Amino acid sequence: MAIEKQHLSVVKSSQNPIVFIREVWQELKKTTWPSWQQANRLTWQVIAVVVVIGAYMWILNVVFAWLIKHILPQ
Repeated sequence: MAIEKQHLSVVKSSQNPIVFIREVWQELKKTTWPSWQQANRLTWQVIAVVVVIGAYMWILNVVFAWLIKHILPQ
């Protein structure tokens, strides 16, 4: 059996930067942006998760450093 190659159609973008910027602006107008309250709440959630993961990794680092220091001969 011969495997048929499928030709994917590629959308060719315009080479004109002004047309590109106009198209980007049109797409940005379609975007649903979060409210200030949503953005503020989500920002604090991201900060909290980063702090928790950072603390967890710091604790792991301290524990493994202590284990390596006491297990491996000097």
